[in-house]
Amino acid sequence: MKTVIENMNKFLEQRKAEVLEEAARLIADERKDESNFLKAKANIYDVFKALLGASYKAACNDKNAFYADFKKRAKTVPAAWRKSLEEASRHGDTKKVLTEEAKLSAADEIIAKFDELIKM
Repeated sequence: MKTVIENMNKFLEQRKAEVLEEAARLIADERKDESNFLKAKANIYDVFKALLGASYKAACNDKNAFYADFKKRAKTVPAAWRKSLEEASRHGDTKKVLTEEAKLSAADEIIAKFDELIKM
């Protein structure tokens, strides 16, 4: 369990740094809107880092409880972003759609990495 958490934290930190680096390149290319979408995506790595910590504390060293709790949180939190995406789509709010899609993309990537690590 500790190895999964350590590997997840490394992954989250690395991906956040990569995304922020790309955001900085976009700013340098005067593509501020696209950079802002990536900044929103980068914040999701911190959100999931907090979720990981909360799940670990809630599990009291029970591996199965930890995995179940994290998976539950990993579905619950992005649900609000999915709802926001649907609303933005209905109202034709392109910036909001792109922001929510960026956030959900990060969430999907993080969940896939967690699934990969727990199988190891």
